[in-house]
Amino acid sequence: ELLDVGDVMGLVEVVRGRSIRRVAVVTTSGGSGILAADAIEARGMALAELSKETLATLDEIVPAYGATANPVDVTASVMSNPALFNDALAAIAGDDGVDAIVACFCVLTGSDVDAVVRALSRVREQTGVPVIAVRTGADHLAPEAAATMRAAGLPVYQTPARAVRALAALAEFAAPRTVRGAQPPTRAESASAGAPPDWSALDEQGLKDLLAAGGLPVPVGRKVADAQDAVAAVEEAGGRAVAKAVVPGLLHKSDAGGVVLDVTPERAPEVFERLAALGGEVLVEEMVPGGVETLVGSTDTPLGRIISVGVGGVLTEVVADVALRLLPVDRADVEEMLDETRLGRLFAGVRGQEPADRAALVDTVLGIAALAAELPDGAELDLNPVTVLADGQGCRILDAALALPDSALAETGD
Repeated sequence: ELLDVGDVMGLVEVVRGRSIRRVAVVTTSGGSGILAADAIEARGMALAELSKETLATLDEIVPAYGATANPVDVTASVMSNPALFNDALAAIAGDDGVDAIVACFCVLTGSDVDAVVRALSRVREQTGVPVIAVRTGADHLAPEAAATMRAAGLPVYQTPARAVRALAALAEFAAPRTVRGAQPPTRAESASAGAPPDWSALDEQGLKDLLAAGGLPVPVGRKVADAQDAVAAVEEAGGRAVAKAVVPGLLHKSDAGGVVLDVTPERAPEVFERLAALGGEVLVEEMVPGGVETLVGSTDTPLGRIISVGVGGVLTEVVADVALRLLPVDRADVEEMLDETRLGRLFAGVRGQEPADRAALVDTVLGIAALAAELPDGAELDLNPVTVLADGQGCRILDAALALPDSALAETGD
């Protein structure tokens, strides 16, 4: 099933945002057409109801012993005439009531393959209607058929049921995504209106300022200019702080010695000098002890932009416990993601620990998802850790990083 669905995912970009429910079946075998029709119903889709104009056109093409009602049995005689086959396909694909075509071939010999591929490819390119092929005949009759079809971007399957299963998966990924219940607030609704940010100019402090403007929880803190300013910033943060090196390209600051915990006013000058020696600026933030460390991130995939939630901290890659969803998401989606990982159990409280503020994290993830939807193409957002405190105490986004592809940097003039 995974391989079958993978074959059809190359069509996602072509059909993204469209509803795929009404399917036309074109076949050279009545039996294959019936099998396809049964599979379409079983997968919650429907046989397309062809218009009177389409039926009239097909009546002029298909022999009397064929069938023009969907499933359309064009018969082997039409298959052997490329011009008639082209006309039949074009009439079906041009019908406004057709969202996709499943083309079933019972016997396909070597001499038929090129004509079939050209006809199916032409229809897809001219109309944008996704076409999936089924080839149920013996492989030795046309041993290169499957490879030729795939090379032309035509997914091909050995049975109608497998083809329709893949088409149903394509329909699920292509359909406009909506959230259940109320739409989560967008950043624009919670932050003051203004011009889009210069994403390329955002270091950790700038990114956290943007998160805070959207109502998301970040630690109190700021970048400091010198050792004396570092002392003042630690006092502003409550007398105990975390100091971080802000160096372009340095994503894993802990590994490079770029994070110092439990900084007091007395230690601040020495810590500042040490971190500044790494070649960047120094950020001082309030220290947020304890909590369940969580990862929240977003990136683009061939299927669309996703959000990830999982166990965070320095062992994220080792634990590898993450749930993924395509955007947009709603509260129920995020709750499901937490329960798919160890976070669900961790938030409930283990080994005498208090339950964590799960509701606060859900709200935060929804806010992050709204911001992630506005990021440039190819951007990767990494918030790790987001520490979730005891129930009623909320959560804090302790580390934030945004990576942009070269194309996005060029567009912003960086």
